[in-house]
Amino acid sequence: MEKLIEITNMNVKLNNRKVLDNISLTFFKGVSVFITGSASSGKTTFFREIAKRQDRKIKKGVILEDTIIEPGTVRDVLTQDDDYNNVADVIAFLGLDKVWLSKCCTLSYENMTKLLIAKYLIQKVDILFIDRRLQFLKEKERKRIIEYINKRQVTLVYSSSNIEDSLYFPYMVVLDKGIVAIEGKTMQVLAEEKLLKRLGIGLPFIIDLSIQLKLYGLVDKVYSDKRKLGKYLWK
Repeated sequence: MEKLIEITNMNVKLNNRKVLDNISLTFFKGVSVFITGSASSGKTTFFREIAKRQDRKIKKGVILEDTIIEPGTVRDVLTQDDDYNNVADVIAFLGLDKVWLSKCCTLSYENMTKLLIAKYLIQKVDILFIDRRLQFLKEKERKRIIEYINKRQVTLVYSSSNIEDSLYFPYMVVLDKGIVAIEGKTMQVLAEEKLLKRLGIGLPFIIDLSIQLKLYGLVDKVYSDKRKLGKYLWK
């Protein structure tokens, strides 16, 4: 697999307190990653450090929880680059045609998030880091956008405390007190139920339900898709 970004021994101190402790992670092309952890795990600090990094070999986008665009209109922001391929598709998919002439400073938090995503998709970044912004969207819309970003062959690295979102990602990283507590394929990480609970992280509802049903012999495996689980139970 092609490496996009390799982080080695990232350390960050704030007020003489170590917030990130020797974080080492590698992000590969085409492998989107879900990052989670408790409120003090270091997720946002990690994304802020990523934003500071200068990467010449790859095109990177970073959307933090407080990232905004103030000057100009939506049209000004999305038509300032030379590459106009698929601009209309991105704009229509994210519903930004409805606020096309609106000033950026007047946009809702949801539309600002969509504008930032559209900007990076139009720029054709290789990898897009989003810290928590999508968790403020409705579940259906969140899933739709995640799938769309992947469809456009952009590697998505997304941070959220909403464990349900992990099911949209093939790879998962759990931070705890500034270190990588566990990482791996999402279903393998979620199988570490005891460790996750010790870290204060629950399981997605469908995973937890499947585990309980499996204990009673009602299903043959752990399901991550509610439709497949329902189909198995009703067959």
